[in-house]
Amino acid sequence: MHSKNRIQACFGLVDPRAGDLILFDAREARKKLAFKMETQTVSIVAPSDATPDAEQPSSLPEVEKRFEILSDITDQVSQVNSLYETDLDAAFEGMERFTSDARTWDLATMHDDARKFYLSHMSFHREIVADIIAEGRRILLDERRPYLKRLVNYHRDFSRWLAGIEKKYAA
Repeated sequence: MHSKNRIQACFGLVDPRAGDLILFDAREARKKLAFKMETQTVSIVAPSDATPDAEQPSSLPEVEKRFEILSDITDQVSQVNSLYETDLDAAFEGMERFTSDARTWDLATMHDDARKFYLSHMSFHREIVADIIAEGRRILLDERRPYLKRLVNYHRDFSRWLAGIEKKYAA
């Protein structure tokens, strides 16, 4: 029962501005991101808090704050499918650095709500990256092909790691 549809149908985030739970599927989120990309020029700027903290987060607010960074970085990586001039190397390095740090977090010491948020956000990240890859294969921008290959390799490694974590912490 671990189908892609089940993951998408069950995914939700807490809106930090309103405190409301927002349920959506990955495809809908990707459509909104694609619209945002078409209507705005996006520049890649690493947030000042993009470097990993010395301590791992353990509470839900701490984990939420850290995953806001990953959402911003993933938005930047999605520029691989646009013609806008962007610094994709910085975006990929930021994503790889963030997930490398997040992989070291000890989920056993996290509060249950923080661990569930971590797992759902990592699952969502996996789905968004898969959507970026699918769009990249459809568009086929020759000058972005090396980045697409890099993203495919990242996704393959990340998905293997996440599958193991999901099995370990399955409810």
